[in-house]
Amino acid sequence: MRVTYARQHDHGGVLVMVAVFLPVILMMASFAIDIGNWWEHKRHLQIEADAAVLAGGGVYAFPCTASVDSAVYSEALKYAGPSATNPGAPYNPQVGGVAAGSVHVVLNGGAAPGSAGAPCGTKWVDATVSETGAPWFIKVANLAGLANPDITAHARAEILKPDVGEGLLPIGFPDPTFTNAAAIWVNESTGAVLAKTQLTRDGTTNGLTRWDNSSSSVSLPVGAGVSVGMIIATAPTSFSINGTLAQICTAPVSCTASSSATGGYSGVRGRPGGGGATTLSSSVMSANNCAYDGQYTDGACSPVVTVTVAGTAPTALRLIGSNTCTGTGCTMTRVGSTSDWAVTIPGPSGLDWFDVYSVPNGCSKVKCMTDLGTAARVLGGTIEPVELAQFSLNGMSYNGPYLIAPATYSAVAQIGVQADITPGTHKIIDLSSSSSQTHALDCDPGIPNLKDEIISGCAPGYAVNGFVSPWYPCPSKVQSFPAQPWQCVPVQTASVSPSQVEDGMAGRTGNTSGCASPSTYPAITDPRRVITIFRVPFDSFQSPGNQTFPVLGFASFYVTGWGGSNGGNQDPCAGDEHPGKGQVAGYFIKYVDKVDNAPATQQCDFTDLSPCELVLTQ
Repeated sequence: MRVTYARQHDHGGVLVMVAVFLPVILMMASFAIDIGNWWEHKRHLQIEADAAVLAGGGVYAFPCTASVDSAVYSEALKYAGPSATNPGAPYNPQVGGVAAGSVHVVLNGGAAPGSAGAPCGTKWVDATVSETGAPWFIKVANLAGLANPDITAHARAEILKPDVGEGLLPIGFPDPTFTNAAAIWVNESTGAVLAKTQLTRDGTTNGLTRWDNSSSSVSLPVGAGVSVGMIIATAPTSFSINGTLAQICTAPVSCTASSSATGGYSGVRGRPGGGGATTLSSSVMSANNCAYDGQYTDGACSPVVTVTVAGTAPTALRLIGSNTCTGTGCTMTRVGSTSDWAVTIPGPSGLDWFDVYSVPNGCSKVKCMTDLGTAARVLGGTIEPVELAQFSLNGMSYNGPYLIAPATYSAVAQIGVQADITPGTHKIIDLSSSSSQTHALDCDPGIPNLKDEIISGCAPGYAVNGFVSPWYPCPSKVQSFPAQPWQCVPVQTASVSPSQVEDGMAGRTGNTSGCASPSTYPAITDPRRVITIFRVPFDSFQSPGNQTFPVLGFASFYVTGWGGSNGGNQDPCAGDEHPGKGQVAGYFIKYVDKVDNAPATQQCDFTDLSPCELVLTQ
C-alpha cells in the first residue's frame, strides 16, 4: 500500500523575518549614523576648545595684568567658533549648521579678568565648549523618545618652564642676583674670623636691593690697634658660615671685598694705646657733594676726610690711597688751631682705602713718613654686584672706618646690591675675544666656530646646576662631562673675531642680504630676534684659559642690534642699535614660546627671565 505524505511549504517565512527584523536593523543603522554624527560634533567641539586655549595662550604678555586677561579671552573666543557668547567669531563654526546660540563657551571657569582664576593668576587658559540639543542626523531616536544630546569638550594650555634648555646661544650672562648672603668680619692683618652672620633680603635702599641682619645682631670684638674689615659672601644656594674664611669662601660661594684677600669692604679700627707719639684718635668721611654717603659714592664727587690726632702734634700729614691720592699722597690741611686735619679726595675710583702718614720736616718720600693707620675707605663708582656695604655697632653706623674704643660691639651689617635684572633691562654683551670681558661660551663642541653656534643654536641640552656631584665642582673639560643634560658650560677658548659675531647674528635673524627683520622692540613680531642665553655666576669670565661654569639658569634676550656703525656685517637696519664691533645689544624680556619644544613640567615663574612655553596639557 502506498502512503503519501503532504509536503510542508515555507513560502513567506523570509518575508515574515524581514518584517520582524527590518525595523530593528533600521533602528540600529540610525543609531550608528547618529552616533557617528554625535562624534563628529564632539570632535569639532574639541577642535574649537583646543584652538581657543592655544590662541588665547599665544597672546600672554608681561607684566601680566587684567588687560592681558581680557586680551587672552578675546583671542580665545575668536577661535572657539560662533557661540552664544560671541556669535560673530570668525573661525571654527560648528559643523552641521548649528546655530551660534546652541554653542556655549566658558573660559577659565568664568573667572573675571584680573581675578585669581583668570589666565594671569592661574598661568593657564581653560576652555569648556558645549553644544546643547545636538540634532540627530536620522530622527528615529526622537521617535523612540530620546532627546537631542548635549555635547561638551574641554581643553587647557598651560605656561610651563622647560626642564631642559635647548637651542641655546653661546652667550653667558654673569648674573648679579643671588639667593643667600652673609657678612664676615675679619682681622685684616691675619684673616682671622671675628664674627659672622647670615643676611636676609629686606627691601630696597636708593634703588639697591638691601640685605641685612637687623633682626639678629652679632657680637663683634674690636681689639686695640686691630683693623676690622667686613667681607660679603654670596651664593645661588644655601651655604654654611662655619670654619675659616677660606673654608667659607669656597665655590659656589663668592666672597667680595677689596683686592686683598682679607681686606673688607667696610671696617673699623680699634684705637691704639696712648703715648708720646702721634696717633689717630678719630676719623670721619663726610659726603660733601656725593651720592649716598661719604664712603659710597657715584664716582663723580669729592668726599672729605677729617682726622683727629693725639699725642705729639705732627708737622704735616698726608693721605695716601690705593687708587686715588697715590704716590706721596694728598696734602692734609690743619683745621684752624685744632687737632683736626682734613683733605678733599678728588673723584675716588673703585674700592679705595686711605692711610694717614705723618711727614717730618724735609721728608718728600714715603719711606721717611710714618703710617698712622687707615683712616678712610671709599667705594667710588661700581664694584658689582655689591654697591654698598656698611655696618653699625651698638646702633651707630660706621661708614669709615672710624677709629673706635676697643670693646665688644653689637654689629648689624647692611649691603646694597644691584637690583635684580628684570624684563626691560638693557644690556650690551661683548663676544669678541679682542675684549678682556668677552662673554662667549662654547656650548656645542660639535660646532667648530662661534658664528655657526649663533646661527643654529647649541644642540646639547642643559639644565640648572644642582651643586652636587658629579656636576659640582664642574668637570674641567667637556670630555669629562656626564650624560646630558649638562649642568656646566665651557668658555669659548678659540679666537673670536668681531666678524664671527656679526655674521652669526645676521644669519640668525635673517638679515644677511639687507634689512629683512628690523628690531620692533618692545613689540615682538619676529621670534628670530629672541634668543636664549646662559646665566652663570657673577665672577665668571674673570681669568683666561679653559674654564667651565655652573649653569644658574637661562634668560630670554631680544636683540636690538649688533656690530659697529660702519664696516663689517653690522645690523643692516637703519633704526637698530650698533653698539660696537663684536657686541650684541638688546633687552632682557619675559618670553613665552608658542611651540613646546622641550619637556616642561614646572610652572612658569612670571617674575624671572627664564623662557617658558605654551603646552596643551588637557
